[in-house]
Amino acid sequence: MIWKPLLELITPIFYIIGATTIFFILLYFINRYVKMSSLKFKSQAKQRGNFVNLNSFTTKDGYSLKIEGFIKKENEKLIVCVHDFKSSNKEFSNLINYFKLNKIQTDIIAFDQRGCNKNQDFKNATQAATISDIEELIDTLKEKYPKKQIILLGSGFGSHIIMQFSKNQNVTKIIALSLRLNNGYKTNFSKIMALCFGFLINQKIKLKDKFIGIDTVDDQEIAKNFDINHLEKGAYLYREGWQNYLLKKRIIKNINNATNEILLFLPKQDIYTKPKKAAKLLLKLKNKNVKSIPLENQLHYWFAVNNDQNFEKFIKSI
Repeated sequence: MIWKPLLELITPIFYIIGATTIFFILLYFINRYVKMSSLKFKSQAKQRGNFVNLNSFTTKDGYSLKIEGFIKKENEKLIVCVHDFKSSNKEFSNLINYFKLNKIQTDIIAFDQRGCNKNQDFKNATQAATISDIEELIDTLKEKYPKKQIILLGSGFGSHIIMQFSKNQNVTKIIALSLRLNNGYKTNFSKIMALCFGFLINQKIKLKDKFIGIDTVDDQEIAKNFDINHLEKGAYLYREGWQNYLLKKRIIKNINNATNEILLFLPKQDIYTKPKKAAKLLLKLKNKNVKSIPLENQLHYWFAVNNDQNFEKFIKSI
């Protein structure tokens, strides 16, 4: 009988300890979720963003972004290209060369995102940093060339990112060359376990998706280069993958709330955007400023191939 009063005394203590533990666990996960989901990039400003002979752009925190392309004062339009996730500005090399060779009276530049291609490694990578860099590029370009019409051009997840600027007053038009509405390949068990570990324990765990270049572009040499790039630079943090997921979820809202003109190219052989996914997206779009162009027999990186017919179709759209 002596244990009964003792049990009655300690039972509430256990309840309090249990409730407090659960509270702090919930607080921990809420804090993790907020940090992982934030698309605000915090950096220590060292300088104003500036171009270095148009070969690179140095951001306010001193990071150097490699740039390909050209800008001429007399041209009215300026295209800023944003490549796909963990890819490079080489996606746009043939397009830029076409502009040069045919003396298209529109400026075009493509930058390598942080940690991509020949840029230096960036350990604390987030999509928030890419969004911040694009905003800084736009502001600097508009200050330097106030009369130019700035057009944002994106591919894959780059398209999802530029939709964040659908109401930006310094942007005239947004063009998505391709989207990423579904996974290109099946997710295996080990990937699922890694995703669970990333969410529950370590948001900086490194992941790498399956990628086969020839499934995304109809050119053997370009596909080979994409494969090499993926092998060398394709790893990403769980946090980046989570932010890509959030950007994909926001794309409909961003498009419907857009004040800028938006154009969507939808290649029908894109492994990352199945026809049913594309159809569902289009049904949910209510903005009259949105136009879509279906592309028969074209893959995800259709614009990376040196194809005059495709380039002419794109130029007409701008």
